[in-house]
Amino acid sequence: MGNRDISIVKTLKEWVGERLNGINTSSVAIVEDVDADSRRVEVSLKSDPEVFIDNIPVVSPYVMDGAGMVFPIEIEMEGVLLHTKEELRSALAESGHTEGGSTRRFTLESAIFIGGFWLDDMEIPEHDEGEFLLQLLEGSNFRMQPDGRVVFEHPTDTEFEITADGVVRMQASGTLVELNPDGSYNVTHNSGSEFTFTEDGDVELTHPEGSSLTLSPTSIDAAFAGSELSVTEDGVAASNDSDSVIRLTPSGDILLGTAASASPVLTTDAVLEYEDTGDSEEGDSEPETKEVTIADPGSEHTEAS
Repeated sequence: MGNRDISIVKTLKEWVGERLNGINTSSVAIVEDVDADSRRVEVSLKSDPEVFIDNIPVVSPYVMDGAGMVFPIEIEMEGVLLHTKEELRSALAESGHTEGGSTRRFTLESAIFIGGFWLDDMEIPEHDEGEFLLQLLEGSNFRMQPDGRVVFEHPTDTEFEITADGVVRMQASGTLVELNPDGSYNVTHNSGSEFTFTEDGDVELTHPEGSSLTLSPTSIDAAFAGSELSVTEDGVAASNDSDSVIRLTPSGDILLGTAASASPVLTTDAVLEYEDTGDSEEGDSEPETKEVTIADPGSEHTEAS
């Protein structure tokens, strides 16, 4: 009987030892359910799908009261359970130190979940070396790169970017908005039209067909179909693609001619100047310049050579 008793005790010790050895300090687990509000998950052991552990806290790299990093946890996500030697219930109740003193063994239910890692049969999102990337399963992504570049991308192809040079770029449906550190900005519509506000406060509008409008503190310039209009402190000038020009000066003179030379036509003294070629044939003398003085309304005009 004595040898038999020794055999039973030995068997019991071996059985208990096997059970205790089966409880490790870490286990690979699969997420079965998620409580997003409390940041808790229910998991099953990857090595034993029949073993479920619930109310497991999810670890975050940064956690403070009212602040921290919240990242998505998906069902079927795989991660690691870290089993704590001391019971977690009291440690999770409030911040600060708690009395330990427990000498019990590690248990499955006293654990925290660290998610996750990519398996060999998973596709890792494309990323650059040193880049911080948050890519949702179906949705937007957020990137931070070592050179300072920050990018938000939406599945509709809408994008928000801060370049390494500090330029803010927003793009949606082919339209691009750029805000520069010097205070200037540019809007490019998907049709090709552009709107620019320069560092100096100038406003520029351009159309892909060639029309444009520029507003500056001292001038207005417009162009359309080969014709141009300019308003400056020197007056108003209009021209076309045949190089014809008409100018209105601040003194009230109206000038006609070419871009290179324009002579007074109607002066503030009500004198109209024009060139009279008459009926002379080619090779005759130069055209004669004549003047017409425009009198008060109702009176006859006088002509002088």
